[in-house]
Amino acid sequence: MNKIIKTRLILPPNWLKLLIIFLLILGVFFRFCNLETRAYWHDETYTLLRISGYTVPEVIQQVFTGHIIGVEELRQYQSVNHEKKFFDTLNGLVTEDQHHPPIYFLIARFWFQWLGDSVSINRSLPVLISLLALPCIYWLCLELFKSYLTAWIAMGLVAISPFHVYYAQEIREYGLWAVTTLLMSVSLLRAMRLGTKSAWVIYTVTTILSLYSAVFSVFVLFGHGIYVAVNEGFRLSQKAVAYLLTSFVSVVAFSPWLLVILTHLDKLKEVTAWMDMSLPVNTLVKSWIFNLQSVFFKTQFWLPESLKTLLAFAMAILVGYSIYVLCRHTPKQIWLFVVTLIIPISLSLALPDLVSGGIRSTNARYFVPSYLGCQLAVAYFLSTQFTSTKIKFLQRKHLRIITITIMAAGVLSGAIQSVRPSRSDNQKIAEIINRANMPLVVSGEASKNGGGTFGDIMELSHLLDPKVKLQLVIEPNQPTIPEEFQDVFLYKTPESFKHKIEQKYRIDSAYKKQLFFITKIK
Repeated sequence: MNKIIKTRLILPPNWLKLLIIFLLILGVFFRFCNLETRAYWHDETYTLLRISGYTVPEVIQQVFTGHIIGVEELRQYQSVNHEKKFFDTLNGLVTEDQHHPPIYFLIARFWFQWLGDSVSINRSLPVLISLLALPCIYWLCLELFKSYLTAWIAMGLVAISPFHVYYAQEIREYGLWAVTTLLMSVSLLRAMRLGTKSAWVIYTVTTILSLYSAVFSVFVLFGHGIYVAVNEGFRLSQKAVAYLLTSFVSVVAFSPWLLVILTHLDKLKEVTAWMDMSLPVNTLVKSWIFNLQSVFFKTQFWLPESLKTLLAFAMAILVGYSIYVLCRHTPKQIWLFVVTLIIPISLSLALPDLVSGGIRSTNARYFVPSYLGCQLAVAYFLSTQFTSTKIKFLQRKHLRIITITIMAAGVLSGAIQSVRPSRSDNQKIAEIINRANMPLVVSGEASKNGGGTFGDIMELSHLLDPKVKLQLVIEPNQPTIPEEFQDVFLYKTPESFKHKIEQKYRIDSAYKKQLFFITKIK
């Protein structure tokens, strides 16, 4: 096979072009489908808290008093408060969420304040941002591969990716991170091709934007450094100097937030302590493979476990083979770019988990740049069926079957994910509570700074009917439960708190170890 296939002038055949246009339409539909009915989850409630301008200690001080409150009283801390300003949103991030740079949260604050904060409006912002990834990856493929065909296929893969669709609807920064990563990447290639000051200025701006979207963009910047160094033969060439200068300016521009992180390291360790739990190596590897599979399609719950595992490993093998084909049959300036997009962040997450334990690498959302690189490799591999003169007819036929199968699986996954989203424990718990006549939910937080059940309580509040009342306390305080409530529930309290309640009341399980009936006084 030729070292590189000249495909700039090759457009997709009409059947493939129509298929990808159909996929783009479906991708838009999947992103906007059922925005109003998708329940907020734990992490999203912290986004809403940041946008409201309140901090966790403020909320706990005001509502975790042992007094009976309504659901709406708790929800006011999940919507824009006009008495709080943009500075309050920024202050909440600085003091409590240093690992989340501010740009998405400030944009969201403006969006909610301008348009209102219903669920559909809240989710429409990340959806609209995520749609920008489609033209961005198309542009990146043209700049990298010089191929319209690869660009079309890559755009189709991103459009129906269950991973991208899921995070397009989530009120977090990960869809924005995908867009800024693509912009940052295409800006680098463009700057290296043109070599103009304006092109390098654009790369600097997109790098700063990406850093302020996600801290892990530093690994993308590091990968770009490796790419430039290798391509320039480790010489201090004009392009290498330009990269070093733009990187320096970008890091200096990001230094205020780096200072925030460094001065709040103890708090950062506290809020990320959940990552420290250890898992067996085989469990880690299995999670990596299933997460990678979700970038292209998701296996459904009704499939046998053995078949789900087989499909996940098959997809991982296809991704690995695609990277091999890319490295084998394209020049260094192409394959190295994709590899340096994939490897730095993957190693930075996986190696610490393997060496010292942890579950950082089991969270797919931290692999956004890596997954984009994998999609670029697969898009290139699938495009070879139309361009290579050395692929036999039977091989070409098999490649087309693989292409259609991956895209069909992505469509099926997106359809099921949109129409029948998975139900969380909190949704099932809320159904039990909402069926009661006069329900009271009792819960406690272990600290005035949160970190225990706070996020779960905020999540549950969005699922409860207005008739539900809440009684929230901070340990070691104990609630005095009024007798007028017919159904009293104990929700996700620490064991020490639960044992103290049992000294006065009888407690029976209502749902797993998360919800209990308080049925009568002993």
